Amino acid sequence: ATRASAVRRKDRIEFEFQYSKGSTGKREYFVEGTSELQLISTSGVKAHFVDWEHKKWIDFEGTEGSPTVTKVTDKRYKVEFDNLGDSVVFHKANPLI
Repeated sequence: ATRASAVRRKDRIEFEFQYSKGSTGKREYFVEGTSELQLISTSGVKAHFVDWEHKKWIDFEGTEGSPTVTKVTDKRYKVEFDNLGDSVVFHKANPLI
């Protein structure tokens, strides 16, 4: 990414990644925690992870496409999307309620 930003909303944090104008292709993101992350594959939400110890979650809703999720370790995952454009926004990250 050529630029990354995060904006806190009332009920979430939005992440935006900017890439070179006109670029498309595979985009890789890593999710890493200080404690074990659990991938919730039955939630109906894209790449939905929960850190139960710290009561936080993140998912990759807000963009088109289906991600490929690869477990690297219990605390780290790789999330890949094919054919995303030059601006990518993910809408959700928040403490568990």
